[in-house]
Amino acid sequence: MTQKTGNRGISPVFDWRLLLPLLIVCVVSASIVSTGIRRLRVSNQRVVMEKNLDRLASDMENMLFGRFTSVTKSLAGNPAVSGHLTGGMPPDSLLQAVLDTTRDNSGASIVYLLDRSGEVTASTFYDDGQSLMGYNYSFRPYFTEAVAGTDSVFPALGVTTGKRGVYFSSPVIDLDKQSLCGVAVLKMEPDDIDRFLIRYGADSVLLTPSGVVFSSSREDWLLKFVPPIVPGQLELIDETRQFNIHDIEIAPLNRVSDNIAINGNDCILVRSHVGGSRWMLLSAREVDYSFPLSNEQRRAVQWSSLLIFVLLAAVALMVMHISIKRRLLFQLAESEEKYRMFFASETDAIILSDPESGAVIDVNGKACSLYGYDREQFLGLQFSDVCAEQELNRNKSPDPAGRSELPFRQHRRKDGSIFPAHLTWGSFHWQGRKIDCNIIRDVTELKGMVKSLQDSEAKFRRLYEGASDAIMLLDESGFIECNQATLNMFACSSNEDFLNRHPSELSPEEQPGGADSRVLSEKHIRKAFREGQSRFEWIHRRCDGTEFPAEVWLTAMEVGDRKILQAVIRDVSGQLKALQSLLDDHHKPVRSS
Repeated sequence: MTQKTGNRGISPVFDWRLLLPLLIVCVVSASIVSTGIRRLRVSNQRVVMEKNLDRLASDMENMLFGRFTSVTKSLAGNPAVSGHLTGGMPPDSLLQAVLDTTRDNSGASIVYLLDRSGEVTASTFYDDGQSLMGYNYSFRPYFTEAVAGTDSVFPALGVTTGKRGVYFSSPVIDLDKQSLCGVAVLKMEPDDIDRFLIRYGADSVLLTPSGVVFSSSREDWLLKFVPPIVPGQLELIDETRQFNIHDIEIAPLNRVSDNIAINGNDCILVRSHVGGSRWMLLSAREVDYSFPLSNEQRRAVQWSSLLIFVLLAAVALMVMHISIKRRLLFQLAESEEKYRMFFASETDAIILSDPESGAVIDVNGKACSLYGYDREQFLGLQFSDVCAEQELNRNKSPDPAGRSELPFRQHRRKDGSIFPAHLTWGSFHWQGRKIDCNIIRDVTELKGMVKSLQDSEAKFRRLYEGASDAIMLLDESGFIECNQATLNMFACSSNEDFLNRHPSELSPEEQPGGADSRVLSEKHIRKAFREGQSRFEWIHRRCDGTEFPAEVWLTAMEVGDRKILQAVIRDVSGQLKALQSLLDDHHKPVRSS
């Protein structure tokens, strides 16, 4: 193998196109992490919105709907009401007092009674002095449902006043005949509901069972429909004269979707039913991609990002290292002169073999020193003679350049000793002959380094967890890590129990001498960050409320661009008790013999 091919320059520069797949993986990984964080933030925002809306629905049910339904039932059961509707007599002063008292105590805008034909036979007055006496409301569903024997809640515009109102009705029963004798009705104007929605602070609406916006924090949405719209709904509303709606206008909401767009902005839409009724609260708020993550989510994101970065960095270094070596090897193999220069100086072992018979054709000096054979002995071997395992399976698909890698293998030296090896192999043609090129690296030291690192980490963890002093890490947001001694010292049941506590919970309000614990602790923390460490005596308080004296060492450190403190706390109550005992013994009077 001494043919010269001239002095053509072979550039050892790395082909950056080989990093294109890695760059794509980096971009995709960053996009996945970013998308995951955005989804977590949106999910947290949705959970908070749903909790707040459920609370609002419960408040409405308890303070408005439930209260007025109860008042209406109570009015229907009043003997003065049933006596009036049964006897057909004009309302007397007692009945009028019952109706007026009901109106004033409940906050209703008007209270009235209907006979079995739907005509108003007794009524209070609106604030403007208007009464409903003599009007007939037999066409209203709140009358027909009450006549059928059920309580009714019916939202509508007043036929007489033209104002929005919620009509609560209950059937009035003749106790003697046990038959219906009329209907008791209370009308509630939605002022309180409007105030509820405005105070909630988002684009919120209260929908009737038919999907009409009855109350809203936005006046321009009132009496509009929210999809999906039930066929024939507009005709039914017109027939019962429920609302003065002649054309369908759509509010930019939806009763079944979770996400909508309002004025071009992406919004989260949440819903909640009011009590057990078919009334529905809808609330929309613009998506906040800066919504805070929980402590657990932040830690998970940080560790995931760090892991991805480390893996990508390791892959990048490996790709660069192996790709440069392959390029050099298989370009120089085409030139006898430069091949020999590289072949002789390569730090890894190189064995050239025949792909058919496996016979060794040539080796470099590193292969001889690694395996313990001289060159003449090597040339009498087959490549399988240095393998401590079964014949290598070389059916693995090579890359476009005809190269491939195999997992770590076990190879055998001349003296019979076994060592772990990393094998890169490929084929090239020389003088019309195909030759296998095997590059072998002894990874014994690498595996030893990995094991030492693992042993060191395990040793540190045992020291950390086995320490008798409490050791913890904290940053500006609170505690981030602690050992078992911390949990024992502060009487905490678990890591989560301790890490979720604010540092101020672990000290009394004042230290001996009257100093404020929070102010004094911040002073020590600033000193630790300024000078690197701070040591002081302190009175701590356990989770069960008991206090104990301690010595505290604060040490400042940086992890990346993040400043944190390591706190080491030693309970000195035992030493103080022993010292006090010695002092007591010293001051005892000495008895003379």
